[in-house]
Order: sequence, then C-alpha cells, then structure tokens
Amino acid sequence: MEIQENCVIPNKLALASTELKFCSQIGKFYTFNSVSKSDHKRLTIKVLDTNKCGSKAQINMNATAYCQETLQLCCTHPKRVSIASFQVNDSKFGFSMQRYSTMKQKIKGNEEGNISEEAQNDKTPDQSIDTEKMLKDLIENVQSISKTFSVDDPKSLFQLENICSFDECTTFFLSNWTKFVKSSTH
Repeated sequence: MEIQENCVIPNKLALASTELKFCSQIGKFYTFNSVSKSDHKRLTIKVLDTNKCGSKAQINMNATAYCQETLQLCCTHPKRVSIASFQVNDSKFGFSMQRYSTMKQKIKGNEEGNISEEAQNDKTPDQSIDTEKMLKDLIENVQSISKTFSVDDPKSLFQLENICSFDECTTFFLSNWTKFVKSSTH
C-alpha cells in the first residue's frame, strides 16, 4: 500500500512503518499489517476514523470506546502494545501493536490453507484453540467493557471478527469496542 495524503493512518504512525498492507475495515476501524522502521518488528496498526462516526455525540462516544480499548490493551498486554505509537491526527486515531489476527481470519486461513507466516511459526502447530483460556480472557474484556459502556447486543461481542489473538501467543482479546457500545457511561 502506498501512503497518500488522504490515508486513514495518522501521518507519524504511517511514516514509522514500512510494508503497509490493508487488512480489514470493520465499521469505523481499519487494520493494517506493517513492519516498524525502527526495530523491524511485524505490527498491526489499528485506526479509528471519526469522519465515519456521525454526530458530535457519536464521535465522542466512539473516540472514548476506542481509547478505552487501547488503554485496556496497554494495561493487560504492555509488551505487545506500544503506547508510544498512539497518534491522533485530525479525525484519525491510531496505534501499533504486535501483529494479531481475528478468529474469523484464522478460520478462513485454515479453511483455504492460507495460514499466515506467524501462524506457521506459532507454538501450537495444530492451530488448536485453548477454549478455557479464550473464555477467561474474553470474560475479563467483557467485564471491562460493561464497567463503562452499555452494549446494544451482547451477542455481538462474540462474533468471530471481534475475537482476536496475538499471532505469537495464546492471549485473546475483544476488539472493535466502538462497534457495540451505545452509551458512554451507565
């Protein structure tokens, strides 16, 4: 992907990366795979584009949910998420973290035989999922979300596109918090 002026990635974050490749767009979220120019680590860049959020109240709610998700990841996975990479540029929020995949991507990759290089090097070559660990991690995320936000549809939390794991470990987390929150506080 070539970086252009209208790119959704905040400028400083884009300039610190090479090999940018668009991965997905889920609602207002964009994800890109990249490589850090400074240490050559493989990263995922997560971006929220508030231009797609609507009213000022919706922008504020989505920005709050995005920041809460980012802070939660920084607190629970400090070695995997770079708080120093967090950038805001105009209406775009972004940060980088260790490369991860959604469960939807992992299942699709397994079905098509397109297993990522990270997954091929994973410590669990059979690609099995530690369901007990996944549920424990996800319950912790749901507890964090429910402390701050009301959720429109609790089932939406557990869609495969919202359940993620870092490519080089068996840690799970919920993503796309802006997708399922309806109010900023109880």
